[in-house]
Amino acid sequence: MAAVALGGGIWTMHFVAMLAMRFEVAVHYRALPTVASELIAILLAGLALILMHFGPRMGLAGAVLGLGIVVMHDTGLSAIEGCAPVCRPLGFAVAGGLGVLAIRVAYGQRRAGTA
Repeated sequence: MAAVALGGGIWTMHFVAMLAMRFEVAVHYRALPTVASELIAILLAGLALILMHFGPRMGLAGAVLGLGIVVMHDTGLSAIEGCAPVCRPLGFAVAGGLGVLAIRVAYGQRRAGTA
């Protein structure tokens, strides 16, 4: 349930922002890549949470979460008809680093044996 809450929340925030954008042309989203992007967000958020639960691995969990967001985002952009996302290695590195930072902020004050 935590993966659905975290991954679904991340995906929803991105998708609602895309729906709010105004374009000069009509924009249509294909269903399969849109659903795939949501599942990617949920699955990789779940993997990051599992990594934190079974022996806290903040660096690895953060990298998985950050890279999951990039993959979700690129998959979601590919759902837009006529849109080809541009993937750059620097974007993956920045996302991984920001994911690590987010996990450290969220879990940094916790101690072993506390909730």
